Amino acid sequence: MAGINITKNKIVMTGGAGFLGTHVTRALTARGVQKENIFIPHSPGYDLRKWKDCKRAVEGKDQENSGYKSHDRHQEQWHFE
Repeated sequence: MAGINITKNKIVMTGGAGFLGTHVTRALTARGVQKENIFIPHSPGYDLRKWKDCKRAVEGKDQENSGYKSHDRHQEQWHFE
């Protein structure tokens, strides 16, 4: 199965300045994503507890969905609202 080509995508990464986010950013750039295409919303400019700031953070990005991953012992699932 071929992977998804994300090298031209505009990506919003919440928590991107933290420990895990830093590693994810490095992995994305290692796969060819340009740093200017990775947007990390920082406070005080974005309060992601507020819907208007969440909407503003994803405007103009390639995917606007709220997917999250859940795990159980037997299977992995993606959920989208």
